[in-house]
Amino acid sequence: PADRSEDAAWLPPDLGDAGWRLREDWIHSVLADGDRARPHLGVRMPLYPPELTEALSAFFAASSGTPYERDTPTANASAELSIAGRKLAGTDHAACVRCHSLGARPSPFPGSDLAHFPERLRREWFDAFVTSPTRLRPGTTMPGLDAGGESVAHDILDGDLALQAQALWAWCE
Repeated sequence: PADRSEDAAWLPPDLGDAGWRLREDWIHSVLADGDRARPHLGVRMPLYPPELTEALSAFFAASSGTPYERDTPTANASAELSIAGRKLAGTDHAACVRCHSLGARPSPFPGSDLAHFPERLRREWFDAFVTSPTRLRPGTTMPGLDAGGESVAHDILDGDLALQAQALWAWCE
């Protein structure tokens, strides 16, 4: 849109759920090293001295009630889940690839890069978000897997929303 003041993709993310949404090591790399997931935004997080970033990262997680220990991306997803995730992300279903870049494949829209989701996001938040994005981010234009309590893709993994969220994660890995 010409006026991006109300478009959620162009606004800085709300940090209220950052500890539930983001992995601690990603928070640390943003605060200490200036890593970014949304290069299209004009605003930046300030950098903090390394001696403070560990405590800030742990604080974000603790304030959200997530475990202190660092979660790590899980590998070895089944090929079946990865294939199902690719189908879901394609233009015939959830169409993630229309708005999100994927590694070297750019997107015309400002969605963050799908290839980096496992290193940035906590799995439990990802599952909840892809199932029903508007529950967690009112005003987002991102469609979810859930359409009135049923999957938008009945033909993939028998329409099981939890398995479909796992499949999208497996495909991003």
